[in-house]
Amino acid sequence: MQKPLSYKIALTGILTALTIVLSIAETLIIGAIPGVPPGVRLGLSNVCIMAAIVLLSTKAALPIVLCKSLFVMFTRGFTAGIMAFAGTFAAFIVMALMIAFTKRSFIFICVIAAVSHIFAQILTACILTESFYTLYYLPVPLLTAVITGVITGAVFTETIKKLDFVGKI
Repeated sequence: MQKPLSYKIALTGILTALTIVLSIAETLIIGAIPGVPPGVRLGLSNVCIMAAIVLLSTKAALPIVLCKSLFVMFTRGFTAGIMAFAGTFAAFIVMALMIAFTKRSFIFICVIAAVSHIFAQILTACILTESFYTLYYLPVPLLTAVITGVITGAVFTETIKKLDFVGKI
């Protein structure tokens, strides 16, 4: 049965708000841990984007990507906003394509999305700095992308199970 438009609009709003809240929480959590390399994030806000793709549609998830990037731009500056958009949009494209055309686990999809997020951000940094020396930093975020991708995928897998259960009530 197709969900009514009001349901889709409400869920999009809730997922957008949750994306922004998780983005703030990630910043606070990572900022409180000493020794974490610059730019490393958990990626929990991408769980909401993936939920929008799975529960609504790829088309419905795109405004969430844009809102998240604009929020980062307004709160952390233009460069951070461009970097956020590049990474989030790359991860969004990968998630949407893999969900639509493969039968891979959500954990695998999240790992690949996290890696694509990092590649997009590093390439954006190379363009912004007009230097390819930024590529030397690539191994650190790639390793953390795999780890955080597994965590994000596990969180998403458990979350979607709960949401599916709630939808059957």
